[in-house]
Amino acid sequence: MAARCRYKTRHHESILELLTENSERCFSVDDICAAFAERGRPIDRTTAYRQLEKMAEDGAALKYISEKGESATYRLGEEGAPPHLHLKCLDCGGLKHIDCSAAEGFSRHLMEKHSFNLDPSKTVIYGHCGCVSERGGKA
Repeated sequence: MAARCRYKTRHHESILELLTENSERCFSVDDICAAFAERGRPIDRTTAYRQLEKMAEDGAALKYISEKGESATYRLGEEGAPPHLHLKCLDCGGLKHIDCSAAEGFSRHLMEKHSFNLDPSKTVIYGHCGCVSERGGKA
C-alpha cells in the first residue's frame, strides 16, 4: 500500500519543532501540552495525541509504551540513523542510544543462533542509568 501524503498542520509543525529541539527527550501527551502552555500556545490533549500518533505512524516520531502498557511517550524519529538499541532508565525516564559493536553482535547472535531478526527501532532495554546514585540516593 502506498504511503499516504498527510497535510502538515500548524500543530504538526509545532510538535515536530519541539521534538527536534529536544531530540534526546521523550514526551508524554501531557508533557507536550505543558510545553506549549509554557510557550503561550496551548494545545489540547486530543490534538496533541492525534498529531503524535500520526507522526509515529509516518516515522517522524518514535512511540514507546510504558512498562505497564498504560501510557506512551514519543520522541523524534530516527529516519536515516544507523540501527541501534535504546536504554531506558526506570528512575529518570532518560533514553540513550547504544550503537556499539556489542549491540551489533547481540543482534547478529539472535539471528544466527535463534533465527530472530531484532528490530532496533522498537528495541528498548530497561534498567537504571545511575542518576539516582549521582543525586545521593540508591539506584
